Amino acid sequence: MRASARISAWVRPDRRDAFRRLARSRALSDSRLLTLLIAHALQENELPLPIRPVERDLSRALSERITIRVTPGDAARILERARAREMRPATYLAALVHSHATAEAAVPVAEIAELKRAVAALTAAGRHLRQMADDAYHENETDSGMRRVLPALVEGVERVRRSVKDYIGANASSWGGAHE
Repeated sequence: MRASARISAWVRPDRRDAFRRLARSRALSDSRLLTLLIAHALQENELPLPIRPVERDLSRALSERITIRVTPGDAARILERARAREMRPATYLAALVHSHATAEAAVPVAEIAELKRAVAALTAAGRHLRQMADDAYHENETDSGMRRVLPALVEGVERVRRSVKDYIGANASSWGGAHE
């Protein structure tokens, strides 16, 4: 460990000259006067203990701001991918970090909306297929092959609908319900 350390500051030339004149009037060098001023300031404003960084409970924080540096090439790719998902780059990166940290897929809001539209379409298709299956069951005119296929088709559509809906719910809960 060094016995001394350097402190430097940028000041206007007229202030530097005035400080130099003050030091000379007391038969001191600029450096010695500055050292005395620092010692006096510390003595007059004594701190009880060294200041330690404030410990924060990050698990309780609603959000933390983190700054990262990326290469220009990575920045361009991030911007391109964010635009493709109709997201701001910071939101896109937050989704990636969330997905990585939780090991769950984080689906952007626009894609969730599209999946919800798909669920609605599958619900309507299932309703129409169920009606067709009921009609086919009650009418003897429908061939027996159609009567066998329709119930299986209705069940398949319902399975896909439930699966997509569960996926949307899992994504929403992985975000703590904030992106429902």
